[in-house]
Amino acid sequence: ELLAKLRAEMPDLQEIAESRLSQLMPVLLRLVSRETLPDQAFLRCLDLIEAIKRRSTYIAFLNENLDALQRMIRLFSISPFVVSRVSQFPILLYELTDRDVEQGLESKVELQERLDTELARLPEADLEGGMDVLRTFKHSATLKVAMLELLDLVPTMKASDQLTAIAEVVLGQSVVLAARYLVERHGLPSNASGEADTVNFGVIAYGKLGGVELGYGSDLDVVFVFDAHPSGATLGARPIDNRVFYSRLG
Repeated sequence: ELLAKLRAEMPDLQEIAESRLSQLMPVLLRLVSRETLPDQAFLRCLDLIEAIKRRSTYIAFLNENLDALQRMIRLFSISPFVVSRVSQFPILLYELTDRDVEQGLESKVELQERLDTELARLPEADLEGGMDVLRTFKHSATLKVAMLELLDLVPTMKASDQLTAIAEVVLGQSVVLAARYLVERHGLPSNASGEADTVNFGVIAYGKLGGVELGYGSDLDVVFVFDAHPSGATLGARPIDNRVFYSRLG
């Protein structure tokens, strides 16, 4: 019935996608039937199917990785948060394999190294690309924490520590990207001697971030501070006051 509905909605559904869906659905139904609330789990899985029905690569991934499919169903059955994130960003399906579970939580250094590796594939001037990498990194790293916590593989305290580490890494890299963009446009701020200064900008965490108590829906309560010559200006082709530079950076 689902395939018939999809055909009616999308007469141009590619033959390969239809074939992969035909392979996936019986397995998905069998696994869903084992859940405590199978109807709820199935409806949540349909949200994902709806999101990936034109992207048969993801369907093929689920067909070829039973561990990821089983884990997806288990997590979908207990967490609307996971459903919403994976349906919005299907690339996160790749985080649900046995390999990622066995790897466990990454240290802050490992998180930074992984983000640096992903950003290194882009030209430095590609701000939009860098922002996309940050978003994907944040969602994938957060999903992994949620997965391990929901599967009772890490305690809540450790999960909160990890969410804080993710926020710190993303904030730090955001400052780097924003500063690079502004320096390219306006040049470096000047010091009291009229020479190029470094970008002296810091982020101070308050609230749950400062207390290392972040949850999945927590806001980041932060304050920005900077140190610059008050009457100086940047030294680029399009100079602006130092204070304006740091205001825009924030």
